[in-house]
Amino acid sequence: SSLVAAALLIGPVALHRILTGEQTKDTIVERAHRMALGGLAFLALAMSGAVALALSVSAGRLTGLVIGFGALVLFASLWFVWPLLTRRQAEAATGSTAD
Repeated sequence: SSLVAAALLIGPVALHRILTGEQTKDTIVERAHRMALGGLAFLALAMSGAVALALSVSAGRLTGLVIGFGALVLFASLWFVWPLLTRRQAEAATGSTAD
């Protein structure tokens, strides 16, 4: 998971470097956005897995799994759910939708 996260989070840099000046701004932004979201998802999995593994060894398997799952819920909430809810609230306030 950490390998895939690194590749996806660094990927937009290479994409931008290679395609800059090719009149492909919309494509760069869309693909970089998708890579970043995927990278965040894999980073959440990697970090939650690391927490679960470390705590499984030091505090017991059940503790590790519970806290690892809690970490995954925390990441999902802060990195995906909260931003999506914030966007919905902003769209409702302005009466517009995001493209």
